[in-house]
Formats: sequence, structure tokens, C-alpha cells
Amino acid sequence: MKLATDTNGDVVQALGFNSSTTQNTAITAASASLSMPSHTKVVRIYVTEACFIAMNEAATTSHMPMPSGAVEYFTVTKSATINVIGTAGLMYVT
Repeated sequence: MKLATDTNGDVVQALGFNSSTTQNTAITAASASLSMPSHTKVVRIYVTEACFIAMNEAATTSHMPMPSGAVEYFTVTKSATINVIGTAGLMYVT
């Protein structure tokens, strides 16, 4: 497991919050995508309805399920895309 680090290379124990970097997209039957800035290392994902998410590829119902109201944190690769598919709701990524 690789831990996220700050700009000094130290392991991050608590994540900062910047509301100006929150993005959202509708959860629909077609895979929707959000692109992360190239400096992003960790994302927080919140979904309002059950769905499936994937990193760097179109989401399908074979990908990781997220239950309604779920909040998860993920490390991401440089310039990652986060993709979602489902039937309704919103996905928020900070």
C-alpha cells in the first residue's frame, strides 16, 4: 500500500479541504467522467445513490460498487479520471 505524501515527502495523516476543488457529475446509465488536476494525489468520493466507479477507464457494472451515501478516499495517478455509472444521483469528488 502506498501512502499519500505532502510536498515535503512526509506521509499525510490528515487531509486538507479545499471546497473550490470539488467537482460533481450526474450518475446516469452512460459512464460519466471527471478529470483530476495533475497535482492530485488523494480524492474523496461521495455518491448520493448506488453506483459503480472506475479509475482511468469507462465505468461498467463490473467495476467497484459504491452504495448510496458512501464516502471513500482513494489515491490516484497523475491526471486521473474518475468514472461513474448507475441509474440516478450525483457523484462528488474533492
